[in-house]
Amino acid sequence: EACGACLDAAARDQVLKLEAECVNTVLELPHVIQKKHNGDPKKALLEVLQLAKAFTAQLSDQHWTVHSLNLMLRDFYQYVLQNVEATIETLQKFLEYSTKVYPGVSYYAATTRLAIVEECLKTSPKDASYIKNLLLAEENCAEAARLAEICNGPEHSMVAQLKSTQSRIERALADVKCHNKSCTKKRDLLCARCKQVGYCSGDCQKADWKARHKKECKAK
Repeated sequence: EACGACLDAAARDQVLKLEAECVNTVLELPHVIQKKHNGDPKKALLEVLQLAKAFTAQLSDQHWTVHSLNLMLRDFYQYVLQNVEATIETLQKFLEYSTKVYPGVSYYAATTRLAIVEECLKTSPKDASYIKNLLLAEENCAEAARLAEICNGPEHSMVAQLKSTQSRIERALADVKCHNKSCTKKRDLLCARCKQVGYCSGDCQKADWKARHKKECKAK
């Protein structure tokens, strides 16, 4: 509808005027917020957040102005505030954008997923979100590798990088996460027989023993 296909002339003119105002706002925004907020990143961040919300409602979450505002937000979170969780959340919005604008196999989606992986891996093992972010990194790394292989071929350097990172994530998860596949908690108890895998509780250990560990467990 924003393109005018389903609108009468007056409504179409109104939408185009609104879009032009949004475009001008985005183009002028870097200079405006620098002058208006005197370099205060938190005040500038709040204004960009409000504009992104307003433009999404007025235009569409697929409009390039909204995407540009989200790019600004990512840079604020990643480079100014250095907030890993907020950066990951913004990158996930990029991923939603890419799947809507570029449906199917997309190299843009692969690179966005790689960015999510890299940000997730900045999480400290001491953080409460460490296991959650490792699982998110694992999911995005596998899909990014699949997309990159389709787009660039199996010998591409990005594919090799992602597969190497995937192995690193799996090792990191094995060191901290309960071995029960359906559990996302931290492990506390080691298997008494092999001493290679751990569990958060006896219940998870029993469930995993029946499901898979009985076949792979070897006495140390």
